[in-house]
Amino acid sequence: GTNGLPTIISKLKVNGRVYYNAIVACYELGPEAKPAIPDLVELLNGGYTRGYIGAALGQIGPDAIGPLIQALTNEDAQVRTEVVSSLGNFTGKDSIQMSNAIPVLIKSLGDESPFVRSFAANSLGYIGNEDKIVIPALIKNLNDSNDEARYCACLALGKFGTRATSATPSLLTAIHDSNGNVRGTAAIALVQIEPDNETRINSLMPILIENIKGIGGKDTNFRSTTATALGLCGEKAKQAVPALLEAANKTSGYEHQEIVIALKKIDPEATANAGLK
Repeated sequence: GTNGLPTIISKLKVNGRVYYNAIVACYELGPEAKPAIPDLVELLNGGYTRGYIGAALGQIGPDAIGPLIQALTNEDAQVRTEVVSSLGNFTGKDSIQMSNAIPVLIKSLGDESPFVRSFAANSLGYIGNEDKIVIPALIKNLNDSNDEARYCACLALGKFGTRATSATPSLLTAIHDSNGNVRGTAAIALVQIEPDNETRINSLMPILIENIKGIGGKDTNFRSTTATALGLCGEKAKQAVPALLEAANKTSGYEHQEIVIALKKIDPEATANAGLK
């Protein structure tokens, strides 16, 4: 418990694997580990960029946002990437500190590192607030020179759902992108923004089915995300049922469950007949 916090903080200063154990301890303590914030951020600033610090700070709470933002001045792009990614861990925490993070993330959409730009877009999508300034900024990044930055912008816009209708024209351009991942995520976003537009859904179906089967015959990174988006469309997405049933038989765990949930929304009878629960 908190009685061990001084020892935990001291271990954040010791080189070696003990870093990891101390960070996990902070994660478990959550808000009670608030005194560890400066040392966690110092460790991050020193180059410890493995994802765990951001998760721990997210559990500790919004008080960690200010110190995290200060770390964005770090010259190491990996550190800045970790910072913008970590800010997405504060989703749902409505606070003054959280509102301070959004302008910083928007600024990071223009960072010289494509990884920072990509993860900044992801975090803005997870947070899902301040539509009027975030959505135009994400639309601008649909023209980014980096493929990953473009498809992260697509995914982020999709998370705003029907609030992102202003992005529709740009996303319709993005479905003709030279990169398959961008085309696939643009289609996902369009479906999330207009889940009742049957004409649009039908026109995007070849891309959406390719997402499910695997972009280029192998890339299935967006399979469950596509299934979830199609689930929003209900029976309007019935064309995708054969591909979803096939995917359900090839997957397990979280991905399998997301596909089954989508199938139940689209075609409950076909889902039951396939023995999927």
